[in-house]
Amino acid sequence: MLEYGLSEKLRRPDIILELTRGLEKKFIIIEVKRSQRRSYLVDGTYKLLGYLKDFSGVIKEHTSISGVLVGWDGILHHTCKDNEEVYLLNWHNYEEGIKQVLAGIMQQFEVKQEN
Repeated sequence: MLEYGLSEKLRRPDIILELTRGLEKKFIIIEVKRSQRRSYLVDGTYKLLGYLKDFSGVIKEHTSISGVLVGWDGILHHTCKDNEEVYLLNWHNYEEGIKQVLAGIMQQFEVKQEN
């Protein structure tokens, strides 16, 4: 990006969680948009997908990455399923959603450790 006169520091997610157990490493990229406007939420989703692509270089044998977009409103409530690459949450269900995502990751850690 520097060759185009753009700083790579302009393109970074709001929050990155790194969870590690033994050799296993899980990254969760969280992008927050305090808006309910569809166009802004769609833009946030594209940014999140771009971050996942940017961070795909860190994925190795024991590493995985997923992303979460939290919008103010305008995102329908869905139950988070295990092993999704992208989760879309709104301000009213983000706590429940993040807990579900983390519980799924912890369960994956337990299954890997049993094998």
